[in-house]
Amino acid sequence: MGTAPPTDRHANTGFSVSDTPLELNSLIHRRVMALGEERRFLMGMSMLATVRELILSSLPASLTRQERMLALYQRLYGCPFPLSPPA
Repeated sequence: MGTAPPTDRHANTGFSVSDTPLELNSLIHRRVMALGEERRFLMGMSMLATVRELILSSLPASLTRQERMLALYQRLYGCPFPLSPPA
């Protein structure tokens, strides 16, 4: 249903940054994984909040709140918001 994982994903690191050497990706992965679960969760939530603000700030100011939320969904998930639940 989703898209295939990127082919440049570095084994055992969870990262798929193709312009970063494998050794550096491994170092970043080890340091992030050394953090506690709560800290990693909070980092992820912070990143999502930042992305949300960046997307919303890039939208035309003339959109209604509903139009802005629909546009946000489409940018985050790459498809229009489903108007009815799947059968």
